[in-house]
Amino acid sequence: MKQLVQYFKTLSDPVRLRILQLLAGGEMCVCELEESLHMSQPAVSHHLRLMKKTGLVLDRREGKWIYYSLNGHKLLAMEEKFDEMLASAIRARLSTGLPAAPVKTEKGPVCARREAAKANTQRKTS
Repeated sequence: MKQLVQYFKTLSDPVRLRILQLLAGGEMCVCELEESLHMSQPAVSHHLRLMKKTGLVLDRREGKWIYYSLNGHKLLAMEEKFDEMLASAIRARLSTGLPAAPVKTEKGPVCARREAAKANTQRKTS
């Protein structure tokens, strides 16, 4: 769970999401990212450093240039963890007879647990 929290914190910044989009097109050096993002080298490097720390991007040095690329394995692993977490929670909810999402009525959302308890009570008294 801690890893997922850090992953989403890192992705919570629009600049880092844009960097992911750009790197999805292939490896880029910092100067190319600077140009695409209209940001200074230190600002771009700061975002890349955070993304590298979380494992979302990989880097390689070629002379004095550093090239960045997506860490596809890490991104897929985090996606799987997130899916597992949500899928297990939804399966657990459905197994208790509760709907997967809140029930909405004319008066607004209805508490599914309260409605399920009411239905059980009505069945027992009928």
